[in-house]
Amino acid sequence: MSKSTEDLINEILKGSYESDINGDLLNDLLEDFQKGFPVVNLLPLIKSQDRRVSRAGSWILSELGTKACEVFHETKSLIHSFDPKVRFYYIDCILVCAGEEDGDSIKDLLSLLEDEVAFVRWRSMDALCRLSESQLLAGISWMNSKDGGSTISYSDVQILQDSLQERISFSHFKELVKSENLIQKKLAIIAAIRKKLEPKMVCELAEFSKDEEIIDFCKDLPSLTWVVH
Repeated sequence: MSKSTEDLINEILKGSYESDINGDLLNDLLEDFQKGFPVVNLLPLIKSQDRRVSRAGSWILSELGTKACEVFHETKSLIHSFDPKVRFYYIDCILVCAGEEDGDSIKDLLSLLEDEVAFVRWRSMDALCRLSESQLLAGISWMNSKDGGSTISYSDVQILQDSLQERISFSHFKELVKSENLIQKKLAIIAAIRKKLEPKMVCELAEFSKDEEIIDFCKDLPSLTWVVH
């Protein structure tokens, strides 16, 4: 006999899924939400003080696509979670759900370029390459209208705004990636990818940056399809 959605949620809240080697509990619950069970019922997991439970709920939310938008505004704080895996998972929700009124979430995504955990920084770069133009502009506009709240300044993200409006020469990209400002290096690479420079040229820019993390990120370019709307 299959378990009800409520039973699955209660078992996860109790931490029972940890003994579920094959992940059946989480996958069964994910399937129930995908079939239409109201996503608001995921909030007790997401907001649990138990890191394992919150992580499980955040993973499910990240797998729901546009259904996650039902609770997007109630879950924005996840991007600031002390758990790096939760921050990582929530990036997917920002990509799918952030609208023109959610510039603060795009700012938070930009801030993750300086995250203390490498896989979160990588995912942030990846997501910034994939944001729609309207999402990116919302974040830039938010940063321009607010003071403080981030170590990344409006002037740092100017290259992203420029990349939406004009042609940028390879020499200018090269100048930016050779700067001493690591954030500027990363944003220049992101802008180059968004401008759909050939992967070979982006990798060349990465080498000029002399930053191993940027170089490693660009090594994946030939196998990735950048979705920039």
